[in-house]
Amino acid sequence: MSSSRKRRRLAIFLAAEGGLGIIALALGALSGAPPLATLGPVGSGTAQGVLAALPMLALLSLLWRSPSESLHRIRERLEETLSSLFGRSGRVELALVSLAAGVGEEMLFRGWLQAWLGENIGILPALAVASLVFGLAHPMTAVYVVLASVFGAYLGIIWLATGNLVVPIVAHAVYDFVALTTVVRR
Repeated sequence: MSSSRKRRRLAIFLAAEGGLGIIALALGALSGAPPLATLGPVGSGTAQGVLAALPMLALLSLLWRSPSESLHRIRERLEETLSSLFGRSGRVELALVSLAAGVGEEMLFRGWLQAWLGENIGILPALAVASLVFGLAHPMTAVYVVLASVFGAYLGIIWLATGNLVVPIVAHAVYDFVALTTVVRR
């Protein structure tokens, strides 16, 4: 893949993921639930986010080694898709895509959707709905939707427990970076 095509593809991914953050800001302005309202200290949030990524990465490692046929199909689809998209990307590009996904998706799903729903239907129903919507936004397979929903619930619980949106942003970005790097390097 030519370097200009690679840069163009990277720009598209960064714009798409960053666009989710812009959508979250717009929805927050319209609904009165600003997605950055719970953005707390970056330093401690970053440290907590890195630690919060560890259980997700441990679960990914267990699932990756599972003999389950449905999980095997997910692995194959992930390897095929991510390798074709990011196969020649360096660590910096993978880090940028991961960071954009962490920021954009967490602003939308936790910072805005879960917060707004929490004000309107309660904390636990909001967690459930936001997690399900997060899963549905990752429609690779039905099992993958369930796994993404579980990860979304975990990120939502982290956000509720810490009150700092930085924590799930960092946890999400670290998880994506390690997963992307692992899959692309296979």
